Amino acid sequence: FIQIPHMVWNADIMLEALGDSSVNIHVFVWYPKDDWSQAQPILLATLKRALDNAAIEIPFPQRVIWSGKD
Repeated sequence: FIQIPHMVWNADIMLEALGDSSVNIHVFVWYPKDDWSQAQPILLATLKRALDNAAIEIPFPQRVIWSGKD
């Protein structure tokens, strides 16, 4: 359940896939299409804040390249 001032959404959250260096989740919400461009950034910021509050990090993918020398 996500609450945003003046907006309330019931979200369905689904684990889509386990990637090489990711966990892909989908969040499904209903909101009127006419206001979506204003609501989307608020929703993304709210989801990010929820992940931060739960101590769930989104790491930057890193790769180590070794040339075989040394």
